[in-house]
Amino acid sequence: MPEEGEDIEAHLYKKYGIQGVKMLKDPNAYLYVAGRKVGIDFTNKRNIYPTKKAHALMEYAKQEKSNDVANQMMEEMFHRYFEKGDNINSEGVLAEIANKVGIDEASAKEAVQDDKYLYEVNEKDKLYKQQMRISGVPFFMIDRKDGQRPIGFSGAQPIDIMAEQLEEATEE
Repeated sequence: MPEEGEDIEAHLYKKYGIQGVKMLKDPNAYLYVAGRKVGIDFTNKRNIYPTKKAHALMEYAKQEKSNDVANQMMEEMFHRYFEKGDNINSEGVLAEIANKVGIDEASAKEAVQDDKYLYEVNEKDKLYKQQMRISGVPFFMIDRKDGQRPIGFSGAQPIDIMAEQLEEATEE
């Protein structure tokens, strides 16, 4: 995928055909309905972008700050991408997002170019895809409270399935 991304409609058409485009344009599609129930107003006026830089920044946040900061940054990243359509492959946009959660912009820009974090993203990507049999996104991985193997599930699942997975992860 090019650095500047690809139009979402064109991307969905290439990947899923006309059905993908129809779902994108249907305000009553499951994803839009589920999003509205929790206050998310998805925009379909966006591109699909490479996400390695965003993931590298998340690795930086987890390692140099905390999981709480990383979670706050992920929330802001999702908002900026899914609701505003911002380019989450842009170093400037990522630096703004990082700054909003207390990471200075210069450190954020360094992190998205740092081979250490980019390598970790690639290695984790390969490992998780193999171990968890991941073949698509979104993919959710939840660490268990008891330390056993994480729970993973793919796709935009109904709320009751997600709740069941979360409950299982919190059992000791």
